[in-house]
Amino acid sequence: MDFSFCRSVRGGLEQQQFTELSSIMDSVTLSSSFDRWVCTLSSDGDYSVKEVRNVIDALSLPSHSEPTSWVKFIPIKINIFAWRARPDCLPTMANLIRRGVTLESSSCPLCLSWEEDVHHVFFRCDLARAVLRRVCRWWDLDWQRWSSFSEWSSWFSSIRLLQS
Repeated sequence: MDFSFCRSVRGGLEQQQFTELSSIMDSVTLSSSFDRWVCTLSSDGDYSVKEVRNVIDALSLPSHSEPTSWVKFIPIKINIFAWRARPDCLPTMANLIRRGVTLESSSCPLCLSWEEDVHHVFFRCDLARAVLRRVCRWWDLDWQRWSSFSEWSSWFSSIRLLQS
């Protein structure tokens, strides 16, 4: 292989590296086809924003073992609220402190007994239990003492609500 450099290769380490590089390049066989960009994210090798978006979403968005289920006869704001509550993304006192907001306390402002996290707000606080009991009575459903969203979700999936 013929190389034209501005200066000659000096001896020693430089000559050794040049010799190694030359032997590596001698083993390379170039194709006569045209060069093209290939995106390994898609099966056809073509770049698409959708494929990149899917990879970014898979890496950065939280994943849950249970899929999000939307209940069509419940207002969308309630569906979104439940969707944010399940992965603990509501602005509870505990979450605000974890995100750097300065607060006097992380205790529940209603009962002052427990740290206000998403499980306390919905399942442990006496006021939350009273509200859930009344909602169940209003909808003529049997109230249960849930301790997590997965328990509540299992119960909710098993009931049949009448559409009006």
